[in-house]
Amino acid sequence: MLRVFDGHNERDFIYRMSLYLAKMCMHHEELCVRPPSQMAASCIYVALKICEQMRKKTLINKHILDKLLEASEMEEKSLVKKA
Repeated sequence: MLRVFDGHNERDFIYRMSLYLAKMCMHHEELCVRPPSQMAASCIYVALKICEQMRKKTLINKHILDKLLEASEMEEKSLVKKA
C-alpha cells in the first residue's frame, strides 16, 4: 500500500511531479526537441529522486531503473542531464 504524502499517495505525487517537470521541459529550447521517451524517463527519474529526498527512503530499485533505462535507451547518468 502506498503511503499518504501531503494529502496525496506517493504514486499520485510522483505522477504530478513528473507531469510538472515534463511541462517545464517544453519551455526550454534545448529540451523540447529531445525524444519523448528520453524526456519522460528523465522526468520520472527526477520525480522519484525528489520524492526519495522528501520521504527519506529509497524508491528507485534496480527493476525501476532498468525499465527507465530500457525505455529511454540511455545510461543512468544521462537521465538527470536530460531533465
